[in-house]
Amino acid sequence: GINAEYGCERNIIKSLSNAIITNGKKDPWKALGVTHIGPSEDENDLEKNSYFSDGRLSLVLIGNAAHCSNFYATTNATSKQVIEAKAFIQNKYAKSSILQ
Repeated sequence: GINAEYGCERNIIKSLSNAIITNGKKDPWKALGVTHIGPSEDENDLEKNSYFSDGRLSLVLIGNAAHCSNFYATTNATSKQVIEAKAFIQNKYAKSSILQ
């Protein structure tokens, strides 16, 4: 695929640590990003969030979400999947220097 040809997952992932990577499962650009770093139960369910971690990185694939959905402010129209993903990131990394 594209990642194998251009090296995103192969090269960039090896050099990262203490990072959070997010992608919407319905994001047409996700094929150019990181989509897998370990096993997840809900990986193929487009409606559910999937969480991966390899000890250095966390990957959140957000169900029912498009490009950059988790970057916008939360409103009444924000999906439950985006809200859950934001809460996961905040709870996991609130004390980390990543968010400070």
